[in-house]
Amino acid sequence: MSHLELLKYIASYDDVPLEYGNAEKHRYTLGLDREITFNPMQWLCNNIKSIHTNPESSVLLNTKSNIECPKEFSFKDISLISNSVVNEENVCLVYIKYREELSTDCTFDSELYYCHFHELIGEKTKTFSFYSEYGYWYGLETPAFTGLTYIASYIEKINTIGVDETKAKIDFYENPKPIIFCPYVYIANNYENLEHFVNCIGEIDTLRVTKHYIRKGHKEKRSILKFDKYTYLSNHPSRITEICLNKKGKIDYSVLKLSTTNVAKNFIKHKGKQTKLFDKVKFTKVFVDDISKKGVNCDNKLCLENASEYFVNFFVKRKKVRHTTKNMYKILKFIYERLKDAPKTMPYSLLSYIIQIKYL
Repeated sequence: MSHLELLKYIASYDDVPLEYGNAEKHRYTLGLDREITFNPMQWLCNNIKSIHTNPESSVLLNTKSNIECPKEFSFKDISLISNSVVNEENVCLVYIKYREELSTDCTFDSELYYCHFHELIGEKTKTFSFYSEYGYWYGLETPAFTGLTYIASYIEKINTIGVDETKAKIDFYENPKPIIFCPYVYIANNYENLEHFVNCIGEIDTLRVTKHYIRKGHKEKRSILKFDKYTYLSNHPSRITEICLNKKGKIDYSVLKLSTTNVAKNFIKHKGKQTKLFDKVKFTKVFVDDISKKGVNCDNKLCLENASEYFVNFFVKRKKVRHTTKNMYKILKFIYERLKDAPKTMPYSLLSYIIQIKYL
């Protein structure tokens, strides 16, 4: 029996001895038919706010960045998060030692939380760790919602429920499924046809847009999933920085901030305006041999097809990539702007070709 499993067993029942040796004896002589019910990750998710606001807790942020997630998070000198990762054994220890003064509630609904934040979380099994290590600290709480985004996510729901919000919520809470539809991504995917939904300051009425898709857009086979955030951001690296600005006005370089929703919002804010400055061939040539442990091509999978994705991810992760890129893009932006004023005697396409050969 592992040390973690033994701690979870102790935390599951009040009558189990606290000493490890006696607790293990109890397990194998009296408790084999008992189920281990305590989930340290679920308990932490449910109680992280009350622990964080307790005067006997302490938080140490990463001083080398502006990321708001803690590097260390402790309660009464017991480390719950170390090096930005939850220590499950220590969570059990805190619960066992201080359960009388802390809540024993373990009702955090990971299923519901995942339905709203599945894109950021990735694998469903990572829901608890995502919330406790990232979501809570960035204020990503399970939201109230109209219900129509859920309906718009599934064609069969559109056909059976339509725009009835009450029925939508009843159906969702009875059988929760990931909410796939996002009104911002829908507009970004179909900007040329749906530009009229965007107001003068680059905002949209999300309810109106969602109803449009349910009533009309899905019949016209309009896409809700194909917005290519990596191509957009690789052509506009300054917008990566823009999206990563935190509430304090500092740049919080985090890949998780570049959700498809956040990038689509930025795309709409800029009225769908795009340029094509990213050279995937050049980027791949420069970084394909950067296969060190912290290199851009550390997994040795960089290629032309995924160059934009690698660029965006490592623009966020590596200061060196940001520095190199910013200088290169300043030159390219200047050159392409000047191309518009080039002499009419030389075709634009020829000038573009010459510039790319010389500078890329």
